[in-house]
Amino acid sequence: MYEDLKRKAQQGYDSTVDAVKGTAHKIWEGMEEGVEKVKHVMPSISPSSSEVPGDSERMKTRVGEAIATTIQSKSPIGSFHTHWTNIELYPDNPRRQIETHHFVAHLNEDFMQSLIYDSEKPDAKLLGVEYIITERLFQQLPYEERKMWHSNVYPVKSGVMIAPRLPWSVEHKLMADLAPTYSKSFVMWHGNDPLPYGAPQLLMTPTRDGVINERLLKERDQKLGVNTYEEKRNRYDIPSPRILEGADAWEKGEAVQLRPVRVTSG
Repeated sequence: MYEDLKRKAQQGYDSTVDAVKGTAHKIWEGMEEGVEKVKHVMPSISPSSSEVPGDSERMKTRVGEAIATTIQSKSPIGSFHTHWTNIELYPDNPRRQIETHHFVAHLNEDFMQSLIYDSEKPDAKLLGVEYIITERLFQQLPYEERKMWHSNVYPVKSGVMIAPRLPWSVEHKLMADLAPTYSKSFVMWHGNDPLPYGAPQLLMTPTRDGVINERLLKERDQKLGVNTYEEKRNRYDIPSPRILEGADAWEKGEAVQLRPVRVTSG
C-alpha cells in the first residue's frame, strides 16, 4: 500500500510540474491564453515597488520566478531563517549610519553568516554580507584581521539590535547568545545610492551611548512597532563580556576601510 501511495504521489507531483512547465512554455511563446492562466494561479504576485532604476518586472519575468520557486531547490537560501535589525555605521565616518536587516543562517555553534538588506520587504535591497563568530574563533584571528571585526555586546545590551516579532523568551535567549560574538560586515550598496556604486565598505556598530543617530533609531522603531529602550530594560540580566583585544579598532583611531586601487593586468 505504501509503495502504491508513493507512486501516486509522485505521479501527482510530476503532473503538476508538467502543467507548470506547459503554462510557462505558452507564455514564452507570447500566447495570451497562457498569461491569463498564470494571472489566475498567481494572484499574490504584484509589481515591485522598489526604487531601483529599471523597467518594472514583466509578466514573463514574474512567471519565471514562480516556476523557479516551484521546481528549484532553495538551498542554501532556505537556511537563512533568523531575522534581526540593527543600526550600523561606517568606521571612517561614524555619523554616516544605516538601518540594516540581517537574515541569518547557522553553520555551526561557533559560526553564523547573514545577508544584509535595507528592510524586511519583499523588494528590499541586498546591501551586503556579515559573518558572526564566537569568542573562541575570534581568539584564533591574527591581530590585523581583528581590526575588521566589531563586538556585538553594545547593540544587544542597548536594545538597538532587535529580532522583530519573536516571542520575548526566544529573542532574549538569542540576544544572550549574540552578546559575546563578533561580526565582520561588508556592504556593496550604500545608503540611498540608486545602484551599488564604489568599493565594498566595512560596517561597524556603536560601542557606547551617544553615537547612535536618534532620529534614525526612532524611525526604525516606529516602522517595526518596537521600542529600543524597553528592550534595553528587559536585557539588564544579559552579561556584558569583556571585549577582546583588536575588536572595534575604529574606536581607537584605527578605522579600516577599502579603497579602489588601479592595478596592471597581466
